[in-house]
Amino acid sequence: MSYFKQTTRMAKRLGDWLRDRTIFKKLVPGDQSFLGILCQNDEEMETAFQDLIGRIQFESKLKITKLRIGLVLEHSFHLSLEARLTDTGTIKAKMCPMTIDMWGPSGPFGEMTLPELKVHPNGTPITIDYQLVEIINWNALQVFLEHLLHDEKVNLDLIDGVAEIKSKPLKKGYRPIYFTRGVAMNGMHDAAFAVKKAEITANPPTCDDVKGDRAGLKVRFRVKNPSPVELSFGWCAFEIRNEEGELFAQLKGMLDIKIKYYDVQLCGIANKDVKLVKGKTRLIGLRCSGAGWCDGIIKSINVPVTDVWKMLKALGMDYDTPDPPSPDYFRWNGRWFKKGTWI
Repeated sequence: MSYFKQTTRMAKRLGDWLRDRTIFKKLVPGDQSFLGILCQNDEEMETAFQDLIGRIQFESKLKITKLRIGLVLEHSFHLSLEARLTDTGTIKAKMCPMTIDMWGPSGPFGEMTLPELKVHPNGTPITIDYQLVEIINWNALQVFLEHLLHDEKVNLDLIDGVAEIKSKPLKKGYRPIYFTRGVAMNGMHDAAFAVKKAEITANPPTCDDVKGDRAGLKVRFRVKNPSPVELSFGWCAFEIRNEEGELFAQLKGMLDIKIKYYDVQLCGIANKDVKLVKGKTRLIGLRCSGAGWCDGIIKSINVPVTDVWKMLKALGMDYDTPDPPSPDYFRWNGRWFKKGTWI
């Protein structure tokens, strides 16, 4: 077949395909002039742009991978954020910075400003570094953080965000867009404090609350944090009590909660006359040296303490021998049997 015949056949097939398309059907009964085609093209661009705005407003998903609350003061704190906006469609766009309200279970507690966003079909990263947030409701912030510490799930609602958006591929200038999104996050769910290391100290601090045979104690705890939220409380005081409520130790140290895993080192004084039982020991918050409203959050901490035998061993007290750790590998101690033959 000649090149001319092949080209003619391909052109005929392309024409038949276009004749069945919606865009061709729109052109046939309407104005097919150059200006008419431009007007129809502009209408289609406008429709696609409105679809993009609708997807961002109603169908997009926001996932927070890291939310840090630090440098806590009476009237403000510093916020850092790492998040990703997805399911925004297949068109690129640019959104101006916008201020949005942060709501917890008891109402709004502050405003944060999202930076300029470059909306991309593969997802839009959102990053905020050490942004100052003025506290507008201490009670709402305290309730939100308490839910975060104790619950398995917690919601952070971002409400009443107003910005402008434009799309260069669609040749559309800035238009207003309103953004509200609820974000479900994992809570810390009263994560247990596991004793990682314990040792006695030579010069224990004075403490009138701890009686009996006293000794200085320094403990390093390892804590798992399934939540994407980090909290920095500064210097805090805690106490360790047994199942009867007897005071075993009073400890102080920096509490800086990190994502995934973090260590907490506390120092203080212990009463060697108080007995601890595996699985029935609690760490209880007393106070915080930071902002006044942080005291209520620290006082709500009442979590289990595991591996208490390490503290008892360091103090020279009697303790139950811990169970041997399970190996991280699989070892087969038997024999393989196949079709009546041992191999």
